[in-house]
Amino acid sequence: MILWLPPGTEPEDAASWREVIARAVGPRPSRVELERRGDEWRVRIAVLLGGWTPDRQVAAPVWSDLTDDVTAALRSAGKPVMP
Repeated sequence: MILWLPPGTEPEDAASWREVIARAVGPRPSRVELERRGDEWRVRIAVLLGGWTPDRQVAAPVWSDLTDDVTAALRSAGKPVMP
């Protein structure tokens, strides 16, 4: 799930942003929030949802922070993203 903040402010090339984000987070369920700041964007949060307990016994509501990874992927793709 990608949320553009404020709502309705998706960039014209939003499809290419989605492709970059999909490669960065992989096929697992995720939540990415992108906040517009003037002519740039900030990755507020990028997390993978779900996972396993550390002992790998049961599925649990574990999440992994990928904010830095998504920010780096978008920047390397030439998107106007704040570090």
